[in-house]
Amino acid sequence: MTRAPRHRQPRRWPLPAAVAGALTVLVVVLSILALPGLDGRPSSRLALGKGPGNAGAAPARKPPTTPTSTASPSPVVTTGFTETTQTVTIAGLARTYVTFLPAHPVAARIPALVVLHGLGVTPDQEAGRDGLIPLAFGGDAELIYPAGFQQSWDGGSCCGPAQTAGIDDVSFVATLLHQTQADPALSGSYLVGYSNGGKVAFRVACADPSLLTALISIHAVPGTACQVGAPVSLLMVAATKDPRVTYDSTTPAHVVGGFKEATVTAQVTAWRSLDVCDGTPVRQTSGELTAQTWRCSAATRVELATYAGGDHTWPVGGNGTPSAAEVIWAFVTSGP
Repeated sequence: MTRAPRHRQPRRWPLPAAVAGALTVLVVVLSILALPGLDGRPSSRLALGKGPGNAGAAPARKPPTTPTSTASPSPVVTTGFTETTQTVTIAGLARTYVTFLPAHPVAARIPALVVLHGLGVTPDQEAGRDGLIPLAFGGDAELIYPAGFQQSWDGGSCCGPAQTAGIDDVSFVATLLHQTQADPALSGSYLVGYSNGGKVAFRVACADPSLLTALISIHAVPGTACQVGAPVSLLMVAATKDPRVTYDSTTPAHVVGGFKEATVTAQVTAWRSLDVCDGTPVRQTSGELTAQTWRCSAATRVELATYAGGDHTWPVGGNGTPSAAEVIWAFVTSGP
């Protein structure tokens, strides 16, 4: 697939917000979704606006041609990135995904983040709350948001219509990862899953770890027996008081759909064993967040980012505590 050298185009910056009545909402969004090093860039799609009226932005990229996929691009162009909705057919079912393609990448090759939303929300809603949009706007990463079946994913033991209907989410996500691997302008494929989406992310990684550079799970553990066949880097973001995901053995493990889930710490221990990691982690504490990172023999990493207290909502950080978006980007950029 050929892609124009967009990284050589001059960098353009967005115009200030013109609607004074939205200023208060904008300030709140910027304060909770800001990422380090992205000062001056909108932190949410709310700050960017939508529509093709922003002249001069790069055109939407055409999706790769494969025997199993069809594309229906409907680009929405902003100054910082192009938003395109596309479809791919999996087992006769049309599946939708939204791509945020930077207009001016900061390098010839940038990473791709495939983000699986939580239960009961759309890709748009997920993109509006997770704080990752500045990565596309600033040219740092390409973002891909697949849409679950009726806003749900088949996580094995749950959840919603996708699990009831036995939807093949693993093949859907794997197809998108294959596409990112085939793109010469992308430097790595990071699979990010939140809650219900995190369960599917584990299923994909366990089915074929070669598809991804790293697995990133937010408030999720596997919903089925999950044995990875080869070492792969893992970031687990968890909260000690999450009512839906058991953190450690001090609290009874959850049983979902008859399946007894692993605790967060047990899952990390099992992954460290698979990747043959160092026994002593590098530890860092910032506000309510403690990050432990283990370096492993196969040039992989295992990291556990724990929010003291907390619940099952996406961690937005604040008051000296990094957000989940900040944790994710630090993990991606730290490299093996």
